[in-house]
Amino acid sequence: MNEYVITKNSATHSNAIIQIQRFKSEADAKMRQFIGGYRQHHFHLPEYFMDIYLIRHTQTATDPGLCYGQTDIALAASFDDEMGKLHDKLPEFDDDCKVFSSPLTRCLQLAETFSDTVITDTRLQELNFGDWEGQRFDGIDPAALQQWTENFVTAAPPNGENFEDLYRRAGSFWQELLGTDAKQVLVITHAGVIRALLAHALNLPLANSFQLRIDAGSAHKLRQVDDYLYVEYINL
Repeated sequence: MNEYVITKNSATHSNAIIQIQRFKSEADAKMRQFIGGYRQHHFHLPEYFMDIYLIRHTQTATDPGLCYGQTDIALAASFDDEMGKLHDKLPEFDDDCKVFSSPLTRCLQLAETFSDTVITDTRLQELNFGDWEGQRFDGIDPAALQQWTENFVTAAPPNGENFEDLYRRAGSFWQELLGTDAKQVLVITHAGVIRALLAHALNLPLANSFQLRIDAGSAHKLRQVDDYLYVEYINL
């Protein structure tokens, strides 16, 4: 704030000095009140927070080119090594950390290395490829496969799901998760589900969620603070 100096010695100017000093004092008080309110609003300790870790299962014991979503595929022989590397890049979790998992073996086996009380949820299963489950992609009718790959958000394999279907069931889980009373939550699931959950969290167009890289054995951290959701990292 600018300071005013009046040097002429007169009653009129003395009154002016008093008025300016009073104005300055009132303005300073308002500024202190504003700063205090700003700090309280923007720098207060959160009343509620929850750390959410979305984790994709490690590599599977399959040959490249196999179509599988909800088929129960075993994990690769490298599981112990991959699991150890995953644990090394994550923090120590509290005893009351909640662990949710897809019921499929490739997720549940990993989830059980984090907790003895894993909560399985069928909404966390990978996309259902219907009649294509267990087939090789090069054995599927090329025209049907092209139709699906070009329209996977709304098109589904025969007797299977499209990505909108997965997004809806994953979204149902997500809304319940945000209401969970927990400081730490792990969700062990599949690449498609992680993309769907991040699309919910970030309000992404569904096709754009496939621009997110989701490696096997990767972790993705979000933090819910009061009513705001932050992304701390993706594909660690």
